[in-house]
Amino acid sequence: MQKYIEKIKSTGFVLEFEISEILRKSDWKIINSKYYIDDIQGSVREIDIVAYKVDRVADFWLFTTLIISCKKDEKNIWAFLSKNSDKNDVNIERKPVHIWSNHKVLDYIISQDNFKDDYYKYIFTKVDDWTNSEYHTFAFQIMSKSNGTAQNDKPIFESITSLVKAQAYDIQRLNGERKSGDKKYIYQFNLISVTESDFIRLHFEDNNITATQIEQENHIFRYIIDKKQVFARVHFVKSSSFEELLKQYNLLHILNYTYYKEKYNDFYKDLLTDNARIDVFRKDAEGDILKILKSYKYKYGFLKNLEDISLITNIIQGLKVLEVYSASFSEEEIICLARNENLNKSIKQILVKYYRYTGDFTFVNLPF
Repeated sequence: MQKYIEKIKSTGFVLEFEISEILRKSDWKIINSKYYIDDIQGSVREIDIVAYKVDRVADFWLFTTLIISCKKDEKNIWAFLSKNSDKNDVNIERKPVHIWSNHKVLDYIISQDNFKDDYYKYIFTKVDDWTNSEYHTFAFQIMSKSNGTAQNDKPIFESITSLVKAQAYDIQRLNGERKSGDKKYIYQFNLISVTESDFIRLHFEDNNITATQIEQENHIFRYIIDKKQVFARVHFVKSSSFEELLKQYNLLHILNYTYYKEKYNDFYKDLLTDNARIDVFRKDAEGDILKILKSYKYKYGFLKNLEDISLITNIIQGLKVLEVYSASFSEEEIICLARNENLNKSIKQILVKYYRYTGDFTFVNLPF
């Protein structure tokens, strides 16, 4: 039996088990050997580990997700060929963020032009800077430990492509399974390549090449998914350093929690001063209010000309207030609507649901 044990030790399964155990002891939920569909070849492929932490924040679930590839290489070292980073290079996305959500407020937050800068500033002032601003890795090589011969970059390239394709597949899967569900989510993805081998950086500058042993390396990878160019950060780490690195990802989940909680609450602050934020739920809120008004139309026989309504903001006695506007409202109907306590209570519930708005509102037939 010992021969089987010794043979399995020469594979990557032992490494995968060890990494899974490190994750489990840090309270990450683990999925081993998850399969995905290769979008180019249409074949089924496998990613070694998907790990995640999840917490409830307000009315949504936050997932910090690690997609992990495990490689074992006893005969070779992994070499990262670098040059000085050009911070003005417009062809590189230096702050890639891969996030999926089906929550309208969170979609609004991550769609802002300054989101990536704001997110990176918040995260990387508290954890190690993973932007790798000093070096730009432009190539990889597998090199023999015995004689230094350069082999190729196939294992490294396979690790990268399996990670980015698995991520793309997961995002596509979420779009299909959870996009329209009642439960709301946000997923933040991270790609990690764990290798049981040694790493060196071969740095090119002028006519010199310097070699340095390293424990980890961040690489911004450019790839095409569904005919669109996408950038992703792949975090390479030696297996012997993974447990220490994981402390940073543990902290990352905590920071994701506090960041999105703060941004979610900020969305509702002074909301009436920003039509863009009002527009996030405008269709839903106006639709629900119109449905209630039409039920009164059919029940009591008034509001005969009502077809549509709009939510508008106005300043009354120095305060911003919401108004329910329809050109079809008659003066008599406005008086009746204002006096109907049940109707007003129902509309207030809608405004609280979508906007956390607890102030007064009025019915108007002029949009100013």
